[in-house]
Amino acid sequence: MLLGSVGIIDQIEYLDEFIIKNSDLYSEGPIEVEAVKCLGLCKETDEQRSPIVIIDDEIIYSATNQEVMEKILSKLKKD
Repeated sequence: MLLGSVGIIDQIEYLDEFIIKNSDLYSEGPIEVEAVKCLGLCKETDEQRSPIVIIDDEIIYSATNQEVMEKILSKLKKD
């Protein structure tokens, strides 16, 4: 039903552990995750666009685990 989002949610849980173990590289900011059945964004086209992930108001269509993890890590990386 959630078309691949369960794998992404599982990866985010492991990502939290990774960030804690690498606290010298990444800020330990809160990661809030909410899974919803529909955001209404697929109606804009007939193409397969799910799963859709939104990170800090940036929409990622046809999101992959790797793409989402990279985006989160880049936002939490210390300067």
